[in-house]
Amino acid sequence: MAKGKISLRRDVVLVLFVIFYAVRSEKNSQDRFAGYQIFVSNTANMPKDGVLCYEDTSSTKSAVQLVMTHLCPYVGRYVTVYNYRNNPKRYSWYSNDALLELCEVQVFGCQVGRYGDGDCDNQCPGECYGGNCNSKTAACFYCFTGKYGNHCSLNCPTNCKDNVCSKDTGICFDCVPQKCGIRCEQNCSTNCLDSLCENVNGYCYECIPGKFGNTRCDQNCPENCNKTLCEKTTGYCLDCIPGKHGNTCDQNCPGNCKDMLCEKSTGNCIDCVPQRYGIKCEQECSTNCQDRLCEKVNGSCNDCIPGRHSTNCDQSCSENCKDTCERDNGSCTDCIPGKHGTNCDRNCPGNCKDMLCERDNGSCKVRLSPVCYAYFAAMLAEVVLFNKEKLKSGLRPHESLIEAEFIDDMCIVFLSSTALDVNRTAPRIVRIDFVRKSTGTVLVNLA
Repeated sequence: MAKGKISLRRDVVLVLFVIFYAVRSEKNSQDRFAGYQIFVSNTANMPKDGVLCYEDTSSTKSAVQLVMTHLCPYVGRYVTVYNYRNNPKRYSWYSNDALLELCEVQVFGCQVGRYGDGDCDNQCPGECYGGNCNSKTAACFYCFTGKYGNHCSLNCPTNCKDNVCSKDTGICFDCVPQKCGIRCEQNCSTNCLDSLCENVNGYCYECIPGKFGNTRCDQNCPENCNKTLCEKTTGYCLDCIPGKHGNTCDQNCPGNCKDMLCEKSTGNCIDCVPQRYGIKCEQECSTNCQDRLCEKVNGSCNDCIPGRHSTNCDQSCSENCKDTCERDNGSCTDCIPGKHGTNCDRNCPGNCKDMLCERDNGSCKVRLSPVCYAYFAAMLAEVVLFNKEKLKSGLRPHESLIEAEFIDDMCIVFLSSTALDVNRTAPRIVRIDFVRKSTGTVLVNLA
């Protein structure tokens, strides 16, 4: 690394440098001087703390100038000429060591706030922000807000945001809302949401509902878009109206979708009409499902018709179940008369009235008194004996039914019978006995 620092002893508005290199005739010295830099700074610290005014990037040795004039319109107190070598070197023809062999460095400029061609006798224009100007031309370095031009005598365009524009060209850095163009002289498209657009090209940030387009939102969203809303760039619908699906909602949902609603991307039904299941509701629920209602995904029944159980209701309840059974395990919810147990496979005790007993433990719901039960059994034996006699005589036996009812202390025993050999279709009561429960006395016998 090599550097040469020049102190100007006060802040100076610089205009140019003239550098004279000490020429070594035997090697011409370009390889030593190549890659040098010039920095302007306000402190004596490292040169790179200042502003880089110039850097030599010559790609050939012959392109390196040993006497060079550099324009450098900056304000500073120190000028540093700096050279270095990286590893590897930028170019192979560079010397291995960074050297500065300067004969003379000339710095031209004026003190801050002054200008003039060699004399610095003139005051910088009052329109210059900070009072500084080019020490030779009097061109302002910066302008006050709302002004531009070499001498800051021109007004920025009216629609520049915050009344700020480029000092040299008057081009707006940004525009007030709803305006665009380099001088913000154009209106944003009415299809831009809130009429807001990029200031340079007028491209909309977002589109109003019903419009899309990568630039000025000049295209209509597809008619089947829900609320006519679509993506600004592609025009794909954000959502579809009922009955439609697809990027542009141009495809119909399956007919068995409930309320004609399906997923926008796949067309799969969100839910199914009654009695249907499947991703597109194309399959029918089992006839064993109650009201033929089943789950959309797998078709399992919501509930089973009487007499069926299991997930798909494809198994029959026990014949001893009264009407229904538990769907999960098939256990009977109630039993037919004369049966009890989880699967109704056990007999009720014989002395239960109407042969009715509790499903869980077999206890009689109403128990016959011993007197009535004995009378009931005697009448049953009488019927059995009667039919045996009929069989011996070559006649067909009767179908008989014995029932008992209770009223206070009264036991009423009914015997009804159908003669199977005489085309009788309905039973007839052939005997009614009224028996006192406490004593067994037959009070009335009707035969």
